[in-house]
Amino acid sequence: MSRAWVAAALLLAACSATVSRDGISNVPGEEVWKTEIELQLGERAMVDDGRLEVTLLRVGVDEASLMVEGPSGAREESVRAGTGGSLQLPPYEIRLLEVGIDDSARIQIRRQWGEYR
Repeated sequence: MSRAWVAAALLLAACSATVSRDGISNVPGEEVWKTEIELQLGERAMVDDGRLEVTLLRVGVDEASLMVEGPSGAREESVRAGTGGSLQLPPYEIRLLEVGIDDSARIQIRRQWGEYR
């Protein structure tokens, strides 16, 4: 499919996507940035200028329980390592990368474009 057709389809879908030599950008769901944090039990991290707070509550063999406070309020959630175990909290995706033997967890947080500003 040519870029012109893709651009036309995106315009019809009411997206404010950008088409350039580098490809198409600013499409909802596209990664804006990602970061990794390592937390110990009870430790809190503030991400995205404080818009998202993540506290590690419990760890298991391949999962972690988190208190997540973001645009939609505060709630306790579980994430599992591996595919399909991520938490979708628009505009963020939270993924458990690994659990440490010292009750720590390494977590990746990814912000997606077009979900929240």
